[in-house]
Amino acid sequence: MERDEILAKSRNENKNADERENSIKKNAYLISTIVGIIVCSIFYITEDNITYFIIWFSMNCAAEIYQAIKLKKVYNIIIVLISLVVLGFLIAAYLSNKGVY
Repeated sequence: MERDEILAKSRNENKNADERENSIKKNAYLISTIVGIIVCSIFYITEDNITYFIIWFSMNCAAEIYQAIKLKKVYNIIIVLISLVVLGFLIAAYLSNKGVY
C-alpha cells in the first residue's frame, strides 16, 4: 500500500471519531444518569413507588443494548445482561407490591 492509500483509509475509518465530541457525549450520559437516579430516589422516598426506577432503568437498558449491538464488545454485553437481571428484579418487586406476583 502506498502512503496516500493508507492515509485515505485512515481518514475514512476515523471520520466519525471526534475525541472531543465523544468525551462530551460520555460526560452528558454520566450526568443524565446521576440526575435520573436522584430524581427517581426523590419520587421513591416521597411516594414509595418503584415505578420511576423501572422507567429510568428501562431507558438506560435500551441504550446499553443499542451500544452492545453496535460495538459488539464483551464489556457492553456483560453490562446488558446485568441490566436486564436488575430490571427483572425491579419489575418482580413492583408486581409483588401490587399483589400480582
